[in-house]
Amino acid sequence: MIPGSLLDLTIGVLYAIVLSLIYLFIVIRINNPPANRKILFIGFITHTFSSIVFVIFMKTYYGYLGDALFYFNTSATIFKHLTSTPFLINELLWMDLENLSPIRQIRLFGTTDPEVISMARFSLPFYILGLGLFTPTSVLIAILPFSGKYLILKAIKNAFPDIDQAILDKTALFTLFLPTALFWGTTILKESFLVFAIGLLFISVQLLFAKRFFLSLLLILVAFHIIGSLKAWILYVFLVAFSLSLVLYTLNIPRIRQDPFLRIGTILMFLIIGGGITYFGIQEVIKEVFDNFLNIAYGFQTWHIYLGQTRGQSSYTLLSIPNLIEAQWWQFIIAFPEALFTALYRPFIFEIDRLSQFLVLPENLFLLYISFKAMLNFKLIWNVIKEKPLLLTGFILGVLTLYIVGLVSFNFGAMIRYRIPGLITLIATFFFIYFYGKGKKVSGAGTQ
Repeated sequence: MIPGSLLDLTIGVLYAIVLSLIYLFIVIRINNPPANRKILFIGFITHTFSSIVFVIFMKTYYGYLGDALFYFNTSATIFKHLTSTPFLINELLWMDLENLSPIRQIRLFGTTDPEVISMARFSLPFYILGLGLFTPTSVLIAILPFSGKYLILKAIKNAFPDIDQAILDKTALFTLFLPTALFWGTTILKESFLVFAIGLLFISVQLLFAKRFFLSLLLILVAFHIIGSLKAWILYVFLVAFSLSLVLYTLNIPRIRQDPFLRIGTILMFLIIGGGITYFGIQEVIKEVFDNFLNIAYGFQTWHIYLGQTRGQSSYTLLSIPNLIEAQWWQFIIAFPEALFTALYRPFIFEIDRLSQFLVLPENLFLLYISFKAMLNFKLIWNVIKEKPLLLTGFILGVLTLYIVGLVSFNFGAMIRYRIPGLITLIATFFFIYFYGKGKKVSGAGTQ
């Protein structure tokens, strides 16, 4: 059946209706949900039907389904080989691609791109459940980003068991209904799986500090496998964010905070441990990862500049670091505010060259507004952030992910997609921090 045809879309709508009814049955019976059940149910419906809107828009406006169709077709190729030659199951589903020659990869998958093959492998169960049809498969995959956002909200609720439900409901509204995330992040694209994996990381961090070590480790391994297969650099960002959150959390323990000698000693201890691990243990690994990252980013930069010059696409460069491959380490630090600003607030209206990019305008204006609110309430926000390692990890992960996306995307259309995991992470933690901090401020003023 032709992807995006009337029959394909009709069956997709039926899938969305059936899944929504199943979720309604489930959500009614959930004990202690992380947000109002109506918000969760509407959020679920919105996610499943947004995947259908994506298919309709891409087919009518662009005339093709982009990367989503490529991943879908690769899943179809894997399924065809599985049904015709089942003994290839290890090579098709589990074997490390480094153990397969490029010729073998072409024969099995039709491509040698490891991220495409990983996406096809992850999408295969949904392809089978979707009866090999594009829109039903897309609808089923839309459950993943919703589940990821649900897990983020659940982790926050578990970390703050006595929190006012209204604060969680407001946080859920901003987390579940972000327009660009609903459009680009509810279909057969990497962002759907990445948001789910970040949700797993959130709940695993919360479980870790709740001393549920086995379940935490299990969820971390699943999340690491998904992220490592699709965008490995996010793993390094998470490890940096988690490490920084532990340091800041430790320094804000009352006993350490109040004793200057203990505080200085703790800082020195972290510096010695971190420096020792970096120098003696993983120095070469870090160098290799960084060089790899630079080469990939430079290739991405060159390609998108070429697209901008030859096909009129909306490419951009950063004034503070115009050429990544020749940049010095200090330029990456200087570029931080510009790259973060680009990921959060651009494209501007005069930089938009595609209809789908107009979704980002109200979103960016809203982000600009809350940024001003954050600056005006910085002390209040910081006091809440340092209370819990979970919030610190999420906030730092969101900021660093957006910084890297702004640094290496070089194309507004791509950047709008790539920023989704970081933006969801930042928005969920920021809004909870903001509403929770305001609530504490009001209750504190009321007791004076």
